[in-house]
Amino acid sequence: MSDDTCRFRGWRLFFVATWALLVACPGTSGRIEHRPPDHSDPSDHQAPGRAVSPPPEPGAQTWRYPRPVGSDTAFPYLPGEDRAVSRSVGDVTRGFLVAGKRVSQPHPNLLFLKTQFGRELVYTSDPMRRVLRETSEFVAERHPSKIVQLGNLGHRTGGDIPYSVSHNSGRDADLAFLLETPDGKPYVPKDLVSVDASGEATVIDDGEERTLVFDTAGNWAVVEGLIRASGDDLQHIFVSHPLKTRLLTYARRHDVPADIRSRAQRVLGQPWGSLPHDDHFHVRLYCSSVDVASGCRERGTKHPWYDPHRKARGETIRRARRLVHDGDRSEKVRASAIRRLALMDTKADSLFRRAVDDESPRVRAAAARALADTGEGADVLAARLQIERHPQVLIELVDGLGRLGSDRAVSALIDELKTPRLVELPGQFDVDLRTYVADSLIQTDASDAVPALIATLDSYVDGVSQTSRRALRFLTNHRLGPGAKSEAWRTWWEDYRGASRDTWLSAGFQEAGYDVPERLRDGIWELCRAIEDEDYLSYNAQRILMGISGKSPPSLSWPKFDAHVYWSRWFDKNRDKFGLKPAPRDVSTEMN
Repeated sequence: MSDDTCRFRGWRLFFVATWALLVACPGTSGRIEHRPPDHSDPSDHQAPGRAVSPPPEPGAQTWRYPRPVGSDTAFPYLPGEDRAVSRSVGDVTRGFLVAGKRVSQPHPNLLFLKTQFGRELVYTSDPMRRVLRETSEFVAERHPSKIVQLGNLGHRTGGDIPYSVSHNSGRDADLAFLLETPDGKPYVPKDLVSVDASGEATVIDDGEERTLVFDTAGNWAVVEGLIRASGDDLQHIFVSHPLKTRLLTYARRHDVPADIRSRAQRVLGQPWGSLPHDDHFHVRLYCSSVDVASGCRERGTKHPWYDPHRKARGETIRRARRLVHDGDRSEKVRASAIRRLALMDTKADSLFRRAVDDESPRVRAAAARALADTGEGADVLAARLQIERHPQVLIELVDGLGRLGSDRAVSALIDELKTPRLVELPGQFDVDLRTYVADSLIQTDASDAVPALIATLDSYVDGVSQTSRRALRFLTNHRLGPGAKSEAWRTWWEDYRGASRDTWLSAGFQEAGYDVPERLRDGIWELCRAIEDEDYLSYNAQRILMGISGKSPPSLSWPKFDAHVYWSRWFDKNRDKFGLKPAPRDVSTEMN
């Protein structure tokens, strides 16, 4: 995995479900089970992170830092900032959206296709909603009988969608191609329709096959409308090469102004290393000044008209730094300033290191999370963990060390497993910190943690043995049966301690009925099958596929069926690269 600062984010959001690490974007279980669950082990049927009963709701004197995706309240506003405007945070594949706006229906000039509208992916940013509205008005002026048709936009708070690896932060929108019947009548399909290089498409309508044609005049009006409406904010309109050629030829023959044609030549194009976009336009906008001041990050082409909004970014960073050091400000404001810097300032790690020892627990917790987000600071977090007493800060420290996953971080977590430490949560709710430590170790893939986890299996403290048993399943890819005690796991360790983790993974899949050899890349289709199985098998299968493919989509946070479809389709489309035969019929599943 190449992005250490964000690694395993999707699984972590699904996995750490405690009151101090609240995730408001839940994953769901898969739709297919290969074996019936064993009801004799209660820990098998709890969501990861729920080994103990949930604590009471925090009172007026407590606080918590929600994870960003799923809640507008997660965004760290600075005093006086407008909470009504949308904010695109992060990049288009791992970001989120604040104050997303709905594109309402019915609309005089915009229409969602039936399939996409049913997904409720109808939210976007303020700039994109304005661009869509003005584009639709432009098309209506040029072609009164035509209406702009929309596909996927995004969730209200952004985040992952299973239909694309982008669309996370409100700067992406899918527009369906305008299609006609051969006699020139507009045709509105239920779903996106692929168009071949000749401009023709085939659909099944009421059981009958119909031929459609690409409405070149109407689709050019969409492109020109997008260019005019977005101005210098437009980064891309992804579309297949043959259709780009068709559109530019039309523009040249119809005397479209040279500046519009030049802009279209630059923004239209088939994305490298992705699907050809032969069934829709994928529109992407640059970060606005408000977005940049909120932590928006650009990826990809920087056209000559691109504005990085450096002034807005610099002013916000300087203001946030001043707020952190302003002793007259409340703890909440100072903590928000730290969290804002974590979104924006890659040079603030020294500030975060100092703030981990701040007198305010709220500031310490914010600094611990921010430092882990930088991908550095395991030594600082480990040192603080030894002396920290505040429960909410402890949980942030433990989670941060798990996300870092370095040797120093793993060592600190293993040391924490050796001795019980009860922490008092609000409402007199006591919990052994080792339950959180075991959960956090899953993120590290650390083989060294196995003996320490085994040593806790005989603990009589509520939740510790259940959580450690589950962590062992994820780390070893083995399930030793209901209520397996330390003796069974010690026997397993004696058998496997000298083997590589690839051997562990292979053996675990084979015991579960999947023919995955030790050379894991030779078992790609079996790994795709395993995605829909138990959580630990699904997790490890997806992690292996990420390593083989070099891709790291947020599929760990998707429903298992959607993750299965994504990976089976991806490898089927790229099978020549990996020397694969076509996907077996029971693996290749088309998305409806």
